[in-house]
Amino acid sequence: MNNNINNYLLNQNDQQQYINPQSFETQNGQTQKMNQFQNQGVFQDQQIRVQFFKNLYCFLFFEFLFNLVMIALGIYTDMIFWLLRLYEICYYDEENYQYCFYGVEPSWLFYVSLFISLILQFMLYFKGNLVRNAPVNYIVLILQIVFFGFTFTTINIFWALRLLPIAVWITWGGTFLIIGVFTILAFLQKREISWQVGAIVILGISLTLFIIWIFTFHYYPLWAKFLSLVVILIYGFYLILETRLMMSQGRFNLYTNDYLIGSLLLNGLMLQPLVRIFEILSNAFGNRSM
Repeated sequence: MNNNINNYLLNQNDQQQYINPQSFETQNGQTQKMNQFQNQGVFQDQQIRVQFFKNLYCFLFFEFLFNLVMIALGIYTDMIFWLLRLYEICYYDEENYQYCFYGVEPSWLFYVSLFISLILQFMLYFKGNLVRNAPVNYIVLILQIVFFGFTFTTINIFWALRLLPIAVWITWGGTFLIIGVFTILAFLQKREISWQVGAIVILGISLTLFIIWIFTFHYYPLWAKFLSLVVILIYGFYLILETRLMMSQGRFNLYTNDYLIGSLLLNGLMLQPLVRIFEILSNAFGNRSM
């Protein structure tokens, strides 16, 4: 009996010695090999994330460029009449003098585009499995950039009519520069954009444009210049936030071409808060029902 107990204790001591990390230091460098294997896994995971980030912003760069082309067509060509409808209201006084007022309102194409854009935004986020495979993913790509382009263009036409086209180009031109710098940094630094680097880029570009605008367009109201600055800042920081949320929540597979889905979601960034609100409410009521 005593011999069995002694043997059991000896076996336990041997197992503890094997489990003890210090013991690996004397066993042919096994600790070093294990650390190298773990570091290699971390390095590979980081490389995958960086490659996903590069692809994500490369697609977003060209998608946003398409938005700017759509805005130019909407402001400077007859495409404006696809998206806006001109109406006239006339009144007659007692002496039969006619007073007419003219105005514009969105056309049916805007409402259809907005509806389809919302449907696609929700589908891309919650039903990503449906749009991962070809040719569905490319069909969704075309539909999203076209119909969101119409939606985005209509909003900016109203902005241009109210505050002149310069406000539109300063705002979204600055945003496009931010996306472009993020893309370049991803290739040069070979890592994701941190909050610190992102903040420097956003503040640097937006404040530089704001200062130039202050000293060049004196006729333009100061409050409108501040409005453009605020839009650039909000859009830029929300872009970083959504990017980091997408890459950290596990909703996207970083090993596949899910960067296409992510880029479309970031392209429709102004619709994404509605998706987030729906997700928060859905989780809240879902947990309550459980």
